[in-house]
Amino acid sequence: RTWTLKFFARATRADKKVSRGTYEFARGTSPLNILRAFVEGDILAVKVTVPEGYNMWQVAAAFGPAGVDSAAMMRAISDTSFVRALQIPTGTVEGYLYPDTYRVPFVSDARDIVAQILTKFDEVWTPRFDRRARNC
Repeated sequence: RTWTLKFFARATRADKKVSRGTYEFARGTSPLNILRAFVEGDILAVKVTVPEGYNMWQVAAAFGPAGVDSAAMMRAISDTSFVRALQIPTGTVEGYLYPDTYRVPFVSDARDIVAQILTKFDEVWTPRFDRRARNC
């Protein structure tokens, strides 16, 4: 039965479209549905909430349930070359770690997560916030 799935995957070129990641399947899932999940990239993801007021150490620890090492998160948050490449004008991204609920692929790369958080910050931060921050 395995060889037929491999043949089908090759014949339809689905074997070239498989998405990397961690997957979870119920017992008895058909091989065709497994292949479909691989092609569609239906990877296992965890929702992680970063509450308002968390410091960078708390943010780093919050991603533990998603299989992300907090030390790796801290390295990404405080890596000055990474921070400069993201055009952040400070030594760390701590003030830019936007509180929200994030959908994170299980065992993601810490830098990818930090980039996702900063993207969210860029989406919601407006020039009006800059003016308010300068007036405080």
